Amino acid sequence: MSVRRYAANVDKSQKEIVRQLIQMGATVELNHDDILVGFMGLNFWFECKTPTNKAGTRPKWGKRENESRERQRLLRERWRGQLDEVYTFEQCREIIRERLTTLERSISIMAKREELSA
Repeated sequence: MSVRRYAANVDKSQKEIVRQLIQMGATVELNHDDILVGFMGLNFWFECKTPTNKAGTRPKWGKRENESRERQRLLRERWRGQLDEVYTFEQCREIIRERLTTLERSISIMAKREELSA
C-alpha cells in the first residue's frame, strides 16, 4: 500500500506540472528522474517533488522509495548539467524564464562585441 500512496503523491504533483508545461507549448518526456522538458530549443531537467503536508512532514516511504531517493541523491551529486528540484509549475516556468533571459543577454553581449571588433 505504501508504494501506491507514494506513486499517487508523485503523480499528483507531476501530472499538474506536466499538464501546464504542455499547455504553454513545451514537450515533456517522463521517466527520466522525473521529467525532461523541451522549450524554445532548450532542454530542462526537472525533478518533481511532492510538497509537505499541512503538518510540515512528508509521507513515509517504503524501502523501494528510499532506494529511489538514494539513487536520485547520487545522481544530483554526480550530474554536471542542469537538474532542478521543483514543487510547482510556477517554479518550472520561472527557471525556464531565467534561462531564456540569460541566453538573450548573452546573445546581445556577443552581438555588441562583434560590432565593436568590426
